[in-house]
Amino acid sequence: MNAFFTLQRIFLGLMTALVVIVLGNELFSTLQESQIQDRLELQQTRIVLQASAWQPGGSSPEQEELSQRLRSSVLGENPVGDALEKYQTITAALQTNADAVDPLQWSQTEIDRLHLEQGLLEALNSSANQSLAVGLEKAQQQWQEVLQNPDGNPDQQQTSLILQGLWQNPPRLLPDAQETLTNELEGWFRYRSLERLYDIQQRPEAIVELRDKEQMTVQRVLKQLFILTGLPLIGMGLGVITFIGLLVRGLVQRWQNPRPDSSGSAATIAVMPPPPVPMTTPPMTIDSPWTVPWNAETIWQGVVLGFFLIGQIVVVRSLIPILALSFRSVVGISVFQTVKVQALLVVIVYGGMSIAVLTFFYFLLRPFWPLPSGWFRIRLEPKAIGWGILGYFMALPLVTLVSFLNQQLWDGQGGSNPMLFLALRNQDWFALGCFFFTAAVLAPLFEEWLFRGFLMVSLTRYLPQFGAILLSGLIFAVAHLSLSEILPLWTLGSILGYVYGRSQNLVSAIVLHSLWNSGTLIGLTVLGSHL
Repeated sequence: MNAFFTLQRIFLGLMTALVVIVLGNELFSTLQESQIQDRLELQQTRIVLQASAWQPGGSSPEQEELSQRLRSSVLGENPVGDALEKYQTITAALQTNADAVDPLQWSQTEIDRLHLEQGLLEALNSSANQSLAVGLEKAQQQWQEVLQNPDGNPDQQQTSLILQGLWQNPPRLLPDAQETLTNELEGWFRYRSLERLYDIQQRPEAIVELRDKEQMTVQRVLKQLFILTGLPLIGMGLGVITFIGLLVRGLVQRWQNPRPDSSGSAATIAVMPPPPVPMTTPPMTIDSPWTVPWNAETIWQGVVLGFFLIGQIVVVRSLIPILALSFRSVVGISVFQTVKVQALLVVIVYGGMSIAVLTFFYFLLRPFWPLPSGWFRIRLEPKAIGWGILGYFMALPLVTLVSFLNQQLWDGQGGSNPMLFLALRNQDWFALGCFFFTAAVLAPLFEEWLFRGFLMVSLTRYLPQFGAILLSGLIFAVAHLSLSEILPLWTLGSILGYVYGRSQNLVSAIVLHSLWNSGTLIGLTVLGSHL
């Protein structure tokens, strides 16, 4: 017993408790935080609304009917009604969680924009269960919400007054209405309000010009919609085909090479037990191609002390904030509030954490050099790249399905990665470049080296390879410190481990990880672009 409780293990236990308390508290605090999913769905709703204005020119009646069917199947029978339901759900959730402490909290400008747009949807929704008078009354209530806000944006309040006047009976026109609506509203909402204005002003030529301009916008929006929905659907279809192909291949191989059983001639193959493995040979599990030269204590040190304590707590939550405060006192707080500095800070934080963790691992693993064959293998081989691409197609349907089920479980809470929100909100090209560099280059290189290259392979000393894949994938998911993302990230991490296990080359996992993060950021960039 005394030999077990060494000073080193007692120190490891204390540090593990510290990590669990600090990061566990942060993880469970995400229960009170909203997900970015509401913002993603809201922006996609705006894109669908704008796409619903598509009018193919010069079509025959048959072509018009075909396009109408296509529009209904893709955009729904009643895009305005569907959009109104989404807005009502979001505004109701905002009122329920108004007092929650949330780093992704909606700004007052965003909330007022919701009210402006929801009012237009109420006024224009042609629901069979709602009379025009009721719809206009609800619209006026939404616009009044903007006017009653004492700290509201004056331009948004002016927009609210203009919209109230346009949908009064009789209508009332305010000065600079056209300029205000053009500047303060976007996409479908801008075109519908201007169309109402021109109709009241009896300017048919302006309406024709407005509709022509809108069709140009619609063409661009349709491309965005294809990137957001069409390409993922194609990818998921390829993923299903990949699954079926791998399943058939496995069944064929099993049929061609049956395993020996305990009956018949196959039982006579193993007439002698294998010779005992010398104690000096590092252990290797039956289904693992890797030899693990260290024990559980080294794994424990690497994950807890290296990644969580030094990387997450010392560097990310202590050292870098202190340096940032010192630098901010010199250059001023306004510099840190710019988009470019925020994006650059993301690169610095992640890069600093990676360097600190890798330095710790250098000294941790140095006594075991030279490492056995196959460790941390990174080679640009066609097979590895192919497995990375196949893994991406496999991940698309699986992670999408798990994410859908996960949304029903968390109901919009559970937190999200703040970088996703920054990427959605900021369309500065320098900022986007920083986000892409972090997510598509730094993160795949560092995280695959750590979670697959070190952790997963190390666990094969004590677990079958499948168990090592699942456990390392779970730790990978928890390390992102967002409760709502654990299940999807666990699924993704398991696929990353499977791909690495098949190729035995970290390039495959790096390619898959980079493709996944790049696809996510491309979708956020498209969603965040102005309509």
